[in-house]
Amino acid sequence: MEGKTEIKIAPEISVYKPVPVYSLVSIRNLYTIYHMTYADGFVFPGERHDFWELAFVRSGECTITSEDRVYHCTRGDVILHAPKWFHSIRVEEGASCKLFTVSFDGMGLSTQVMGGHYRSTEEEEHTVGLILKELFTLFGEQDETEFTRFFSSVSVDNVGLQIIKSLIELICLSLIRRGEDARISPSKDPTASCYTRIMSFMRDNIDRNLTLNDICLGVYESPGKVKAIFHRFTGGGIMQHFNHLRVSRVISLLSSGKSVKEISQLLDFSSPYYLSYFFKRETGMTIREYKGR
Repeated sequence: MEGKTEIKIAPEISVYKPVPVYSLVSIRNLYTIYHMTYADGFVFPGERHDFWELAFVRSGECTITSEDRVYHCTRGDVILHAPKWFHSIRVEEGASCKLFTVSFDGMGLSTQVMGGHYRSTEEEEHTVGLILKELFTLFGEQDETEFTRFFSSVSVDNVGLQIIKSLIELICLSLIRRGEDARISPSKDPTASCYTRIMSFMRDNIDRNLTLNDICLGVYESPGKVKAIFHRFTGGGIMQHFNHLRVSRVISLLSSGKSVKEISQLLDFSSPYYLSYFFKRETGMTIREYKGR
């Protein structure tokens, strides 16, 4: 209208309050990734390490031990080993198992994730498939592969590697959301139960200088049965395993500042000299060499 000045009104400025979002879990390191078929009585004698390991059964069946538990696994089963849990794999004669395994560590895992045996959901199984798809994109599709050996050829900021990291985190978050009730109880057959008692007794008596006879008396079984059951699930010798437990305990005490003399007394060694001999025999290095690494 003539004679009037148009007044322009500035748009209203909205104020948004941010919602903080943090990572409940964050994968920082990948150690190993395998996609392998095991058959014909294969036995992996077992290991323990300072990081997490997830095993997913893609087909077939196998027996997996995790610390002092025994799990009979079939397609779709997930086993999550917490750090320092001893674990092994056995496939019966005439059977086979295709297994996807990945080991990793990161932030938040120890306070949020629970190790154990889970039955996967469709979404978790699909996520494993997506991880394999990314691995095949990075390194080529291969039926049986230890993918870890290829990682040195990939930049740490490679998008595919970042996606794999995120997918592993997604599986962990899914297990966290499902909670403790989603975990499956270990096998209760007599052989598995005996293995559990053997492992528990050794773990609970790691500070004693046990003999095979001590272990047999502790679990109320004969030496022949104890050795046979332990070998069945791990493929190894029971006293060799106990010695490895003792070495890990020695290393833990050394890291806490204990002297060789103190450790020899705490772990029931006859003298500091025998402890030093034992350590060198089991590790191939002296205690001084170990501390100086």
